[in-house]
Amino acid sequence: MTGIAPEPSGEERASLGTVVKRNLTWSFTNNIVGRVGNLAVGAVLLRILSPSDYGVYAVALVAVTVPLSLNDLGIAPLIVRYRGNLERIGPTATSIILGFSGVLFALAMLFAPAFASAMGAASATQLVRVAALALLIDAIGAVPTVAITRALEQHKRTVADVGGSIVGWALSIVLAVLGAGAWSLVLGLLVGNLITTVTVIVLAPARFRPGFDREVARELIHEGLPLAGSSMLVIGILWVDYIVVGLVLGDKELGFYLLAFNLSSWPINLVATAIRRVSLVGFARLKTSEEALDAGFRRGLTLTLAATLPACVALSVYARQVITFVYGDQWVHAADALRWLALLGAVRIALDVAWDLLVAVGRGKSVLWLNLLWFVLLVAGLTAGAHIAGIGGVGAAHLLVALVFVTPPYLIAIHRERIRLWRLARMLIRPAIGSCLVALSALVAVNVVDGAFWQLVVGGSISLVAYGIVVAPLRGLWNQSTAVNP
Repeated sequence: MTGIAPEPSGEERASLGTVVKRNLTWSFTNNIVGRVGNLAVGAVLLRILSPSDYGVYAVALVAVTVPLSLNDLGIAPLIVRYRGNLERIGPTATSIILGFSGVLFALAMLFAPAFASAMGAASATQLVRVAALALLIDAIGAVPTVAITRALEQHKRTVADVGGSIVGWALSIVLAVLGAGAWSLVLGLLVGNLITTVTVIVLAPARFRPGFDREVARELIHEGLPLAGSSMLVIGILWVDYIVVGLVLGDKELGFYLLAFNLSSWPINLVATAIRRVSLVGFARLKTSEEALDAGFRRGLTLTLAATLPACVALSVYARQVITFVYGDQWVHAADALRWLALLGAVRIALDVAWDLLVAVGRGKSVLWLNLLWFVLLVAGLTAGAHIAGIGGVGAAHLLVALVFVTPPYLIAIHRERIRLWRLARMLIRPAIGSCLVALSALVAVNVVDGAFWQLVVGGSISLVAYGIVVAPLRGLWNQSTAVNP
């Protein structure tokens, strides 16, 4: 799109580094509050609701989440990296997103019975229809949310997200206690999203009434469709396993798998998501300088993996202990999938940051083809895994496809953007060694210490100290500006 900016000066890059770090702090705060709250509320709800309740809820969630990936037609990331005046594209973007969201909502209402029946949970039909309201809520807040991200004002996003989450959590618990079953999850999620959207609209630095400019619409749709397709494939990659588990293994197994996948996403949601809210706009502002972009990407990915890789490894080894301690023995079967999905989380984190880089530099079509390859291979792998080893086989297949078949093409793609992979590998040595020590100490604790709680306490303490010693020299990366030499 139009609006290419000149290469930023060293002073401008240093200023950008300061702003990015401040926004990362707010984004981390947002995620920590949200994830700790989700853990606490989830622990309460899982002692009230049954695996079948979660299985039915998962059906509604799948039905809505996949179209949500298409809801903005790929326009949101375009707005983030657009360097021109937002007033030019804002009204048209608002109209396109609202209009397309209405179409998706109508389709969801129409096909809800067929989808629920195909998933083996016909009783979820009305849940799907009500959950589809999330499409309209998301569309209303799409452009104001992107305006906040674009302006690097994550403190406003934090206020909105935390406020909406608190209301949603409270409502879900009350409804669950009153016997609402899966409805407590759907209604809590919807009301929380509504509160968040209203707050975002109030706080956003830019809001637009619907309008239409044919030239702008042509630009947005032409460049946005590959990103929309890629986003849909990303969601498909993350949700096709639910469909496979539901169709092959049934809604009860789906409930266990949903819990495992949600737990495996904790490191991603707690740390990586916070970074990704800032990384896309950061990469977009550095793309005019190969050296700065290379240094920024390597530094960003190293910090992200340094913060999340040990958690992924520990979660894999302690899968049974974590589930037993937090949710109770009745959910321990979910550990069969969690031990694989936790390791998948580390791979997903790295590929997500690479996705942001490629999108920021305008390689939307490349990302589309990479994710299409991932999706096709995943469907075959997950189906085979489900038939061979149940939810454990599904988790193992997920990890195998991402690590063996998808990571190499992504490395080739970012290498073409002049990212020095050998320097990246050198920077990742310490997190890799530290994570091996985490795994070793966890295995020792599991085999020597009695009781899930004490295994987590003793093994976790040893792991934390060992990992901290190994990666301590990397702490200087956080204090470096975006523009320092690589």
